[in-house]
Amino acid sequence: MHGRALLTLVVVLVTLTAAGHGIAQAWSGCEVNWTAENRAAHSGCTAGPISAGTVSYAGGTLWRHHNAPYTKGSNSDKDCRKNADCTFTDFAEDSFTCSWNIQCYENGQWVNVATISGNCSGANWDTAPDATHYEPGKEYRAKCGTNDTSGDGPYGDDAVKYRYSAGQMLWAPTLTNFQNTVANCPGGGVLHLEYEWDSSCGHLAHLDKVTVREKVTYEPAYTAGGFHDLSHDDANCFTSVWTDPTYGGDIPGTGGAMQDNHAMPTMGGTWASYCQGAQVYQWATGWPYRPSRFDDDADWQDLASYAIRRYVENVGGWRYRITKGAWECEHDL
Repeated sequence: MHGRALLTLVVVLVTLTAAGHGIAQAWSGCEVNWTAENRAAHSGCTAGPISAGTVSYAGGTLWRHHNAPYTKGSNSDKDCRKNADCTFTDFAEDSFTCSWNIQCYENGQWVNVATISGNCSGANWDTAPDATHYEPGKEYRAKCGTNDTSGDGPYGDDAVKYRYSAGQMLWAPTLTNFQNTVANCPGGGVLHLEYEWDSSCGHLAHLDKVTVREKVTYEPAYTAGGFHDLSHDDANCFTSVWTDPTYGGDIPGTGGAMQDNHAMPTMGGTWASYCQGAQVYQWATGWPYRPSRFDDDADWQDLASYAIRRYVENVGGWRYRITKGAWECEHDL
């Protein structure tokens, strides 16, 4: 009688103990188990989602062709273990993995465009490849997903926590410091000039989408004193005929230098006394291809402009003379 009552009491106590903790079926029997989230039945354990460190861009101007460094703050996480005696213990997560993507802001949303290598301290993005989405003038950011290790049991694996850097504009390096370096008269009425330039990011090789050109427009030839009877249109200079305007160059920006030789025009049986061309040096960058000198849809930027004047003069004998800015060359005819 007493034995039967004692057995009944034990069964009731076990049932009440289980009901008092509110243990779900997967947690019954007080077997050791894990959870990544806190529950009311866990007797005060503080397990929660991963606290992932902030992701930041650590570079200066985001130039194409350069490495973009990103840093990441430290991570933390607590998982909760159910012990064999039905108590609960918090454990700090000590191992994380981090995956990285580059995103581009397109059509009103952020889109993954690349997977880059990195770890839970940071990552580097190489902006050089000519992928469609690595386009200058667009905004980019880094996305880092932090995950805990899944070896702590089926309930110790948190959801991946994502952090994002602020967006940065990707810029194409620009041509800077265009300057004349050589000017001379090698003979035959030729005016020889040389120019050099730099890259805004410090590397000429990164101007691979840049073209330098010259554009020249002509004014009508002028005959003074009735010496020569010529009827020239705007594209003529003496007896030489050019398309108006004339485009020259197609110089790759990566070269960092160019030459310009202004030769004496063809002198036929009749000469004009004077003609003038307006010359401008320009540069433009394109995407995904380097623009040609004939591409007027490109955003051409002026580098320098000059008036080029050519004369035929009688100075006790006929002489050809060319001036361009402060430079001048002569040749006796």
